[in-house]
Amino acid sequence: VTHFNSIDEDKDGNLLISARFYNEVLKVNKKTGQIMWRMGGKYNTVKLLNDKQPFLGQHDARFTGPNTFSLFDNGHTYDSLRHNARALEYEINDSLKTATLVWSYSNPKTVYSQAAGGLQKTKDGFTLVNYGKVSPGGQNMTLELLDKLNEKLLTISFPDTMASYRAYYYNTYPVKINQPELKVIQKNGREYITTIKPYKYYVWNNGKTDKEIEFVKGQMHYAFVSNDGKVYTSSVRKKP
Repeated sequence: VTHFNSIDEDKDGNLLISARFYNEVLKVNKKTGQIMWRMGGKYNTVKLLNDKQPFLGQHDARFTGPNTFSLFDNGHTYDSLRHNARALEYEINDSLKTATLVWSYSNPKTVYSQAAGGLQKTKDGFTLVNYGKVSPGGQNMTLELLDKLNEKLLTISFPDTMASYRAYYYNTYPVKINQPELKVIQKNGREYITTIKPYKYYVWNNGKTDKEIEFVKGQMHYAFVSNDGKVYTSSVRKKP
């Protein structure tokens, strides 16, 4: 009925819960179960001081500080209410039950998000906006990476409007990836480069798809390899 789509916990153990079908974010005392406040929807108890646009069908509500939280506003409900999808961050006063919109971003072009989506604000100032399942009638968008000034650093979209439920930004890989090793071989007086272990499919950084390519001194060489033609892994890079 409510469809909780995210739960976050602050250092005091309080829970921030996003209830999508209520168009509501609520804060709950985990020890007592007491609802501290409800923001959005018909049971709202928080006064928003500087924004008249309510969030709709929101996802990924997360604490960003002691008194702040962010969320992805899909701007879409099943009762025909909708507006352009937005990324939002609020500062909230728990005792006064007031909230202030301290940061927001909305793509200049219309993006309707039916479902899913997320927002991540990193400690070093980057913002990743994931638009979830976009609907016809707006711009086809999957995700955007923004800098501190909301300038776009990266935009990704799928041509078939495939939905992306959640996306995350990492400075380093969070898991260990075993990258195939490369080797240089001699053939007919020339040098070629290939992987030590053979694979069925190759896509080299110069666009070629052969198992091995001629080695060029002073150039970077690496390949994306696969045995099923669907999942590819990047090899190590042989630098100049």
